[in-house]
Amino acid sequence: METLELKTTTTEEVFDHHFRALLNNDIDEIMKGYTDESEIWTTEGTIRGIDAISSFFTYVFTVLPKGTQFGVKQKIVSDGKAFIVWNAVNSMISIPTGADTFLIEDGKILLQTVATHIVSR
Repeated sequence: METLELKTTTTEEVFDHHFRALLNNDIDEIMKGYTDESEIWTTEGTIRGIDAISSFFTYVFTVLPKGTQFGVKQKIVSDGKAFIVWNAVNSMISIPTGADTFLIEDGKILLQTVATHIVSR
C-alpha cells in the first residue's frame, strides 16, 4: 500500500484529520497520517508499518462502525504531541474509557498508543 500525502502540517490539524477519518470509518484518510515507519502500541503489542496499521484500522472499524457514538473527555495538543481520553458506545460494545497518545512530526503520526476498556453489550 502506498503512502498518501496529508496536506496538513500542525499537530492539531493532523490529529483532527485522524479523528474525523476515524468517525467516518475512512481507511484511505486514516492512512494519510501514517508512514511505513509509523508504529501503534496497544495492549496486544506493537503494530508497525502501513500494511499492518491498515489492517488494524480495518479491524477497529468492525468494532467501532460508522454511527458509533463518541465522547471526548479530554484533549491536549502541544509541540508534536496529542493526547485524547474518550468514550464510545454502539449496539455491540461500550468503551467507558479509551485513551490515545500521538507523536506527530512533519505532518505524520510516528507513534500512537492506544488503551481501551471494552465491555460487550
